[in-house]
Amino acid sequence: MDIELGVKAQVAARRSGHPWLEGDHLALGPGPQLFTDWRYVLPGEIGAMGPYWAEPDGTPIPLRLWDDVDRRDQPIRARFVPSDVPSGIRIVATTAQREGPLPAGAPPGRRIIYRDGLYQTWFDRGTGETIRPLWYAESSDGYEYGGERECQFDWSAAPEAAGHERTEIFFDPSAPAEESYKMFFRCGVPTDGEARRQILEHFARERPDDIHPLGGDFRYLSGMWGATSPDGVYWTVLPGPLVIHYSDTTNVVYYDERLRRYVWYARCSAYGRRCIGRAETEDFRRWPLPDLLVWPGLHHHPADDWYTNSKTLYPGTVDQHLMFPRSITTWTTLRNCGFFRVPTESSGRKCRGRLLCRPGMQVLGMRDASLAVRT
Repeated sequence: MDIELGVKAQVAARRSGHPWLEGDHLALGPGPQLFTDWRYVLPGEIGAMGPYWAEPDGTPIPLRLWDDVDRRDQPIRARFVPSDVPSGIRIVATTAQREGPLPAGAPPGRRIIYRDGLYQTWFDRGTGETIRPLWYAESSDGYEYGGERECQFDWSAAPEAAGHERTEIFFDPSAPAEESYKMFFRCGVPTDGEARRQILEHFARERPDDIHPLGGDFRYLSGMWGATSPDGVYWTVLPGPLVIHYSDTTNVVYYDERLRRYVWYARCSAYGRRCIGRAETEDFRRWPLPDLLVWPGLHHHPADDWYTNSKTLYPGTVDQHLMFPRSITTWTTLRNCGFFRVPTESSGRKCRGRLLCRPGMQVLGMRDASLAVRT
């Protein structure tokens, strides 16, 4: 009987294979197969051909010894007999190659999208902390950019969001052409006036679970707004906020074609510590509060936090998700065997400074996959 599995059931099915058994196989997704964990290394298996426990003379001990009435309550001497168990295998990091520094106020910017043979990027002109105009540029190889144009915004549906910051842009393969590019950004909810009152009343009445009062009160509120574009240059800002939540650092938003949902990795706060949260929705215009995903464990220092959650999908894959916050490399913490090592200078010294990774990873031209970072 053929059953059409749902998305989550399909994920479970891919993980449930026993490739060491005859007739079973390891389900591989498209693209490169990354060795970031043990999924592609056979663990061995208890069974007729796998590792087992044996008597000192080598006689196998039944797996369910409790079925043997004469022996189940008696002490036994046993030794483990391995079979097809891996040993001597380590996953070793690859040292990153340093390029740059990237130019300030020029392409490439914080986000690079590869689509239809072009690398598209968005960047700010100038320096400093003030809100600056957003510009667009494109490239055929990911290194030399041209076609620079200043992005244009229609704020008529959300004039209160004009003071935005830290935009996150992605291409939405599920959307109609006029909304194929999406933007997600933070903005403070007005501190007083009619606009603030209307926003609070709407959320209190229609969406009481989608409002996060920063600091436990409503004196300062921050929301996430959105915009759509047919080309990445001309943008229409959506009425908002899409959710009331403070996330001003490295928002990662994208459409997951396997889940058929929009996914957001956000900055969160719990008990005075920065943490990483995650939310998903079928409607880009309506987001829930993010659920807490990662926060410091007992193996961290009590003053540690998790910050700049640059989650990305490795190019060419559909299920190789990597995350580069300040504390770890991926959900499977690789530590000293991380996905990449800090590069060295020509003198042999380690590069020094802060390493804050941005979301997105692209194969640039004919070179290996490169991750644009700012240090």
